[in-house]
Amino acid sequence: MRGVTGLFVTVQVALALMLLVGAGLLTRSFARVMALDRGFDAAHIVHAGIAFNRITQDFSKAHAIADRIVAGMREISGVNSASIISILPIDGPLVPSPPVRVGLPLRGATLGAQEKYPTAWGLGVAPEFFSTMDMRIIEGRNFTAADNLPNARRTIVVDRNFAERYFPGRSAVGQVGEIPSPRIKPDEQPIIIGVVEPARLYGLDDRSGLPFVFE
Repeated sequence: MRGVTGLFVTVQVALALMLLVGAGLLTRSFARVMALDRGFDAAHIVHAGIAFNRITQDFSKAHAIADRIVAGMREISGVNSASIISILPIDGPLVPSPPVRVGLPLRGATLGAQEKYPTAWGLGVAPEFFSTMDMRIIEGRNFTAADNLPNARRTIVVDRNFAERYFPGRSAVGQVGEIPSPRIKPDEQPIIIGVVEPARLYGLDDRSGLPFVFE
């Protein structure tokens, strides 16, 4: 009986030690995650989605409604800035609509052995997005209202990770696309106008290694 009792106590101690070790590892892992630089101050950001029904599936109408909502939000006391983003990726892979993985043919890009063209998470944003998120433009320029005009050339802002991966040792600003379409003239190909500091917009647990492009 003493042997059985002793064994039971030994197992209890072992389990207790395992739980303590597991708790310690979990605490350290949580601390490491919380210490990661998001690239924006999440403590001062509130995000919400706008659900459109079939009547507002027309892009121009939906965009006009969203503009009015954002304009109203800017009038709320305590709101410093408000903007629009195509989807809400900040919560990570559990959100209903993660960022869209896009392939962007760009002239002169340096590609990996298994790549046909640069690949990134793609997000549509309004010009105020970067200032709202406190994401700094480090080269080139931000979007302007002129970039949203119907016949405007497609403009793109990329993050620093994208620029360093696909245009190492040179500027990404001014690089143009080479989309193989007879309907797109050379001066109508998309062009990179700016580079922004990277941010973990797809959650702290994103292990895809993909950079971001914004348009």
